[in-house]
Amino acid sequence: MHTCIIHIGMHKTGSTSIQHSLQGFADQHITYADLGDSPNHSYAIYDLFTQGAERGFFDVQPDVSTIDAYEKLLLQAIADTGTRDLLISGEQISSMPPAALTRLRDFLAPHFQNIRVVSYVRPPASYLASAFQQRLKKRSPNFEPMRLYRSFKDTFQKFDDIFGRTNVELWKFDSTTLHNRCAVSDFCQRLGLEFPAERIRTENESMSRQFVGLLYVYRKFAPELAASLQIAEVEGLNRKLSGIWSDKFALSHELTQAIHQQHAADIAWMEQRLGQSLEETLRKEPKHAISREEDLIQTPSETIEGLYSALGKPHPQTTCQIHPVDVAELFHELRTKPPGLQPSSWWASYRARLNSTTQRLRRLGRTS
Repeated sequence: MHTCIIHIGMHKTGSTSIQHSLQGFADQHITYADLGDSPNHSYAIYDLFTQGAERGFFDVQPDVSTIDAYEKLLLQAIADTGTRDLLISGEQISSMPPAALTRLRDFLAPHFQNIRVVSYVRPPASYLASAFQQRLKKRSPNFEPMRLYRSFKDTFQKFDDIFGRTNVELWKFDSTTLHNRCAVSDFCQRLGLEFPAERIRTENESMSRQFVGLLYVYRKFAPELAASLQIAEVEGLNRKLSGIWSDKFALSHELTQAIHQQHAADIAWMEQRLGQSLEETLRKEPKHAISREEDLIQTPSETIEGLYSALGKPHPQTTCQIHPVDVAELFHELRTKPPGLQPSSWWASYRARLNSTTQRLRRLGRTS
């Protein structure tokens, strides 16, 4: 039966990898919608169906020509499917208000026999840890994971109401149980797609605990230096340093428990809707798990050693006493290090920096 499948995320469940992998894909059963240059359909669908005050105070209404262009692209994508299913993917669709989703449903209904909504559901603390990393890539956020919480009921109930609960499929997102441990592979298997492995692209890779700490210190204690740092460069640095640090960034049991307690009713609603537990307590807490901002600011000595190794510098004897400002400056030095430059060129600055660090810490009363 001719079906439109709308993939709505949720955020931080591999959506970007899914979208970039499926861009331009079509077989005898399904085609991935072409709605412009971006494989993420969030912009087109949101702009086309969300109107006026629904968009919020800071959300600028697109001009008429933009809306018309998106409508033509969507109608063309529908026409191009023939008797095949059409796949639309955009995690921002989950943030659309009910009136906008109703317009989307009514626009698609004459063209398809069925409309099917699909989404992954990520456990809350895992989601918040990932959402914090994503924000950190873009700017310097305060470490306030509770404020990043998105209500499951507010996000998904409207889809049940508008599209019918039997047409809304929710899947628990657990990286350890994904097919081939890959979000793209798992998504395609669930939709019955025979997707070539060589087309799979991995985007928005997670960052190690050590890299997150360094990036947080850099943005917080050297904001002028970090101002020009964009997502693409962050991701490049992360890949470059992935061989040095691999500890998973995770919230502590203490903070995870607090999240589950504060949002117990909402989590219980989703567990009943999903038919699965979203429990996140692990037998062993990850090394250097985060409970508060101080955990990010206090850089462990082994992380400092890894930073010096990446710079090609001798390890200082007092790594545990290095001030965050100096850690931020070292990270900036790593960020701007010219490829192939010999470590010896840093020796003089290293000695001067270490001497400056000691003097600064003494002024701050941090050393005896």
